Amino acid sequence: MKILTYTASLIFIIIIAPACTHEKPDETLPEFTRPLSKTLVFGPEGTGGLILMDEWVDSTGYPANAITIDKPGAFLSAVVSKKGGSNAPATDTIKTTTRLLIDGNEIVQKSFEVAKAIGLKGHNHSGLSYFAGENNVETMVYGFQEPLIFLRNMSLEVFVSDTAVKKLLLTVNYLVEDVGQDEGGHGGDREDPHP
Repeated sequence: MKILTYTASLIFIIIIAPACTHEKPDETLPEFTRPLSKTLVFGPEGTGGLILMDEWVDSTGYPANAITIDKPGAFLSAVVSKKGGSNAPATDTIKTTTRLLIDGNEIVQKSFEVAKAIGLKGHNHSGLSYFAGENNVETMVYGFQEPLIFLRNMSLEVFVSDTAVKKLLLTVNYLVEDVGQDEGGHGGDREDPHP
């Protein structure tokens, strides 16, 4: 009887007791409640400068043709639009490729040409949708069912090897911790206006 009681006590201590302990939740993660949006236009007279061809990074090592948020937050959605393009087939080496990086990890990478070829049109559950607009404008929309938390940084980047692309528009919607400060100095929680 003593052996059975001892064995039952030992099983409780080894298996059940650790599962019953409640650790305090990690309080170091901020509460991301303040929505922000950032937009850049790349191309002639663009707010992001000229389109850098055939590069993921510029000469300083910073992401090229990109919006980068260098503080903790939560990614909500993004839009990448391009005007112009050679309409090369998906198997060609000439492409305009977008990618989303969260804390240095690649979440999605897809070219406009491949998205169009495989039919990522309209709403779907892949996190990425392709839309053909007017006047040779094409758009990729990123959106997931839940916000994607980033603790260091988030970057939406575009690699362009198609010289027929004349303009890029990138918009990122995200959440940050509301610390009661006004970004942009305009009396509200928003970035500087874009064209």
